[in-house]
Amino acid sequence: MFRISRLATVWALNLGVGVSFTVVGLTAEKGGPRFMTLVNETCASCHGTDGNSVVPEFPKLAGQQKSDLLREMQDYKEGRRQHEIMSTLMAGLSEGEMEALADYYAAQPPAPGEVDKPELLSLGKRIYLEGNTQSGVPSCDGCHEENGKGSKKFPRVAGQHQPTAWSRSTNTPPASEVTASRSCAPSPSV
Repeated sequence: MFRISRLATVWALNLGVGVSFTVVGLTAEKGGPRFMTLVNETCASCHGTDGNSVVPEFPKLAGQQKSDLLREMQDYKEGRRQHEIMSTLMAGLSEGEMEALADYYAAQPPAPGEVDKPELLSLGKRIYLEGNTQSGVPSCDGCHEENGKGSKKFPRVAGQHQPTAWSRSTNTPPASEVTASRSCAPSPSV
């Protein structure tokens, strides 16, 4: 019920606010009134005003690298990734607006992740640092750094919701999601 009503709210915002992107012509000025309207009335519906989504279906954007945020938005805009809401929203934004959003969310302090199953913490840490040889998954820290904050080439994973919820796209998921789905299903003897 919550998921359906949440998605219905997001879709309604998409229909109501999405049209205003091209009509009003939002400015790319960080902190400008039109820019904050985009953040507060559109992005916040799923990702939170500060980029710290509380809904597992939506990734946390706070503290993510600007380059990763910008690339994802461009991929939705240009059709390399498909999502009924994100693709439509990004289609109405200029490059400057996407850059301003990437700057804004990259500068927000990320909230720590929440642990649903504390009994899996030690196993998760071991897989993150050592990988899962039985499923052929390398360690996560090799790309995302030991602290999970990412690098210029790889996104931040620290504090994110479960990796299986990261993508709602209809195309092939990024390699990181395939890797994460394999590493999150370890055999008991790992």
